[in-house]
Amino acid sequence: MDQHNVQDTNPVENDHDVPSSTENDERDDPGAYPVPFRIPGKIVPGCRLDSIPDALRYWARGAERNTSPWYEDFLEADDRYETFLSERRAPGDYIVTFGKHKGKKLRELPVSYRYWAILPDRSSSGWYKSFVAENSRYEEHIMPKEEPGNFLFPCGEHKGTPLKDVDQNEVWRYLHPRHAHCHWYKALSDANRRYLDQYFSERSPGSVEIWFGQRYWGLRLDQAYQRRGFIAFCLDPRKEIARYYHRFRDLVHRYRARLQEYRAQSHPRRRRRAPLVENPCGEAIGPWDEDRGSADEDEEYEDDGFVCADDEFSDEDDQDDDDEVDQGSGYSSMAVDDSALQSADELAEDESSLCETDHPDAVDLEDVDDDTPLDVVERRLNAL
Repeated sequence: MDQHNVQDTNPVENDHDVPSSTENDERDDPGAYPVPFRIPGKIVPGCRLDSIPDALRYWARGAERNTSPWYEDFLEADDRYETFLSERRAPGDYIVTFGKHKGKKLRELPVSYRYWAILPDRSSSGWYKSFVAENSRYEEHIMPKEEPGNFLFPCGEHKGTPLKDVDQNEVWRYLHPRHAHCHWYKALSDANRRYLDQYFSERSPGSVEIWFGQRYWGLRLDQAYQRRGFIAFCLDPRKEIARYYHRFRDLVHRYRARLQEYRAQSHPRRRRRAPLVENPCGEAIGPWDEDRGSADEDEEYEDDGFVCADDEFSDEDDQDDDDEVDQGSGYSSMAVDDSALQSADELAEDESSLCETDHPDAVDLEDVDDDTPLDVVERRLNAL
């Protein structure tokens, strides 16, 4: 708790009066936890946790008391009690225990004050954890009911003006990262994000006209997007300090998301199925087919006679096959006298003898080499 809220308590701790906790009672009623410290005139050790004011509970939770021997046990018990209260309290009914709005309900606070209270630099205060939790519950409760465009601008010359009535260039001027430390920044950022989500759900971000530069001033974003050099130039991180940068980057991201959504709807990707081949044929068989089949190492394949080894074939099998073909063709086999046939060697000898000649002018063609002129070769051939 802030000092101005506890200055009249003048707490005096009495460590030796710390009672033992009654865990059995606390399971059903977290408020039955016995308070382990003393504040003269306000708290006596052993009184129920739900009997002391919230302001004193938050004072005891302060980080400056983390060296007390009862601190960790009290912190755990108070967390259970806060959860117990939160489950039975409507969102927004949380009572503020600090500052100029002390005693008011959370729903009665200005938005800017709520976001000021949840800044990280307030985390050392005893009320911080419970206030942040209740504020989150309250925002989740009002978010579906509240129009984002009705959010009241929290600062500057537009303070109190609905967000939908403020030019987006002005909004993004306040949303520049250099203002991120301001207490109103997160509230304005969240509200503007929800407002733009709703706004562009009815129209394309590509319809926004370019509001900076000279060449493309007034051109629609979807037209300027086709000039990829222009988009890359404008979104160069070195230009992050420019006033247009963050709004333009948000628009480009929204437009790209819209394009991806449109393409997915227009050309849905379907996984192609492999063709079902009932009886594959004409497939080459090679070494790549010699992998181990479906049989295990200790099993053998059943021999169905469909595939035969090479050594199982013989000339007799070939002759039998030829006989079967002749019989099946419808022609009768003719008896041939083997003595009337000459062997292949005898035919070769006869053929070579025909090529020999005893002509005195015979020309041995083996004497003709590749360098002999063609007319000389022709004369020699004619002389034969």
